[in-house]
Amino acid sequence: MKRLGQENCLYIYTEKLENGRKDLGWNEEREDWLVYEKDRPDFCRKALLECNVLMSGIRDFDLFEARAQQHKTTVYSSERWFKPVPSFHGACYIPGWMKLFHPAYFIMANRFRRLLVSKSDNGFFYFPISMNAAHDAAFICSGHGRIDFQRMAGGEVCDRLGNGTIWRKRLRLWGYFVEPSTISAESLRRLREIQSRDIKARQRPLRILWVGRMLALKNVDTIIKAIGIVVNGKAGDTMPVSLTLVGDGPEKQRLMELANGVPVNFHPFVPISQVREIMREHDLYVFASNSFDGWGAVVSEALEEQMPVLASRQSGAGATILPEMCVFDCGNAKELASRILTFDSLPKIDSSLWSAESAADYLLDHFLS
Repeated sequence: MKRLGQENCLYIYTEKLENGRKDLGWNEEREDWLVYEKDRPDFCRKALLECNVLMSGIRDFDLFEARAQQHKTTVYSSERWFKPVPSFHGACYIPGWMKLFHPAYFIMANRFRRLLVSKSDNGFFYFPISMNAAHDAAFICSGHGRIDFQRMAGGEVCDRLGNGTIWRKRLRLWGYFVEPSTISAESLRRLREIQSRDIKARQRPLRILWVGRMLALKNVDTIIKAIGIVVNGKAGDTMPVSLTLVGDGPEKQRLMELANGVPVNFHPFVPISQVREIMREHDLYVFASNSFDGWGAVVSEALEEQMPVLASRQSGAGATILPEMCVFDCGNAKELASRILTFDSLPKIDSSLWSAESAADYLLDHFLS
């Protein structure tokens, strides 16, 4: 909106903020270009059909097909199509692709496929949020789920895959884009250098951080177990570490019991504005969620603060942004412990490839010029 001008942009939102998010510091903006769909339904529907470029996070295939018939540019973005389905009170997960056995879901996936594989210039594009969502799209379009992308916002399928299949040309890798740090890049670089030097000199423990809602799918217990392995030398080496867990949720009591005898500090939820400050006080962020967690915006926030990150390779952000040295198998506390012990050699991640600025540049250059 800042690049194009408010008069050229309209943002239609279909749900209002939950009270829980308001309590955490999220704000509902009040500007003319932000419209709540239920307040002006007829106006919104007309705008969705007639705008030059539509970016949608809602699966509305009636709308997409109507726009395709007019060859209007439509960019649909989503997380995973085939998130695992929890069953037996979350004790296990059913493979997400089994959703296709439901007739309504199968029909919806087939409509999506037809739009992507169409040989006409129908203007339809898909921006999968994470590699996992991209693999789901590949499965829908061709029956196989493996596909390689350039690892950047707007990254296209690598040329080595060959044959220029149309649906591949209509995929662009996407993500969650967060606010930039309020601290300059140079100041953050100096801060991280000082922290790294103190840790190498063993002047203080390595401070590890996790922030979020304590749910089973977040696998916070894996982090606690890994800390126990590190401090007790069960991974073949040891180093002084401490873990801070910020948040609440149904798993908290169980996690507190599990953390008995392990250097873990529990901290209640804080407003979003304070999360970045806490990140700058810590050295390493760990994101242990399983593949049900579509992306993990907190990973992007940590990278904006030039914070080293370890994440499960099944998570959206882990699979998409991080190199092999920075990922571990979901639930594998021993592998996570070994990654923590390599803190000194963890590579620096160029978060600019996944910044809001880079995403805006890509959209302007390819879709909004």
